[in-house]
Amino acid sequence: MAKVEFKYPAEVARRKIEEFAETKCYPFERKVLNNGLLWKYAFTTGEENETVVNVYLKADGTTTSVYVEKGNPVILEELIGDCWKPSREFSVVGIDEAGKGDYFGPLVIAAAGVTPMQEIKLKAAGVADSKNIDDKSVIEIAKRIAVLCSHDVVVIGPEKYNELYSKFGNLNRLLAWGHARALENVLKKGEFKVAISDKFSRKDELRSTLFQKGKEIELIEKPRAEAEVCVATASIIARATFLNRLQKLSKACGVKLPKGATHILDVAKKLVEKVGKEQLGKYAKLHFKTTDKVLG
Repeated sequence: MAKVEFKYPAEVARRKIEEFAETKCYPFERKVLNNGLLWKYAFTTGEENETVVNVYLKADGTTTSVYVEKGNPVILEELIGDCWKPSREFSVVGIDEAGKGDYFGPLVIAAAGVTPMQEIKLKAAGVADSKNIDDKSVIEIAKRIAVLCSHDVVVIGPEKYNELYSKFGNLNRLLAWGHARALENVLKKGEFKVAISDKFSRKDELRSTLFQKGKEIELIEKPRAEAEVCVATASIIARATFLNRLQKLSKACGVKLPKGATHILDVAKKLVEKVGKEQLGKYAKLHFKTTDKVLG
C-alpha cells in the first residue's frame, strides 16, 4: 500500500483529514494509539470492507506520513488531491541517475514526464526521495510509476560504461550525455515546459550536451532536486532498474554482487578468481580505485 509524507503540524493534519472525510461524506472513526504518535482512521467509503488510514506523527507533534493500511488505496489519492496541491500548473520532466557510486553494475539514467494531475497520483503511489525508501519498496513503487507517467531509461552496462568513460575521460561528461539522451526521449512523448535535474557539475556540462528538443525548454539544475516529485520519480525508476540489472549480473557470474563501493574488495577478488581478470570489465566500473587493489 502507498505511504505519503506530509509536513503538517498534528492538529492541522487532523483537521484536513476530517474535513476531507466530511466533504466526501465518508463516516469515520479515529483511534489514538502509541502514546499519541499513531492516529488510526477507519473510513466507511461504500466499499464492502472499510478503508483504514494510519497517520504517523513525530514525537514533536509534526506529521511524518499517511499510510493506507487496508482497503482502497484510491482514498489516499483523493486525500492528497484535497490536502496537497501540485508544485506547478504545467508539465515537467525530472531526470536522475543510479549506479554512479557503485563499483558493480550499470550506470542508469531515467527521465520522467509528469503532469500536475500525475504528480498527485505519483505521491499517492508512494513517490518520495528514494534515499528514504528501501530496495524492496523502490521496486514496487517503480511498477506503479510505469503505468502512471511517460518515462525513459538509459542503461549503460559495465562494458559500455568502461568504453564510454575512456572516450569521455570524465564521469560528469558521461552523466551529462545520459541525462540529455533520456530527456530527449521523454520530450518526444509529450509537451513539457521545464526539465529539472540534480546539479552534478559546477560546469555547464548538461546544458551544453542537450539535444534538439532539450534546447527548446527551460532547464533547472539544483542541489537536492529529489525534493521535486518529477525528479524523485525518475530516481526511483533509475534505482529499480539498477537493482534489477545488478541482480541479473550476479546470476550471470554466479557471485552476489553488492551495491556501493566500500567493503567490496573480497567480492571483487572472488569474482576475478571465478571469471578471470580479463572479464572484470563486464561487471565492474574499472576506473574505481578498487580495480588496482583487485588486480595489483
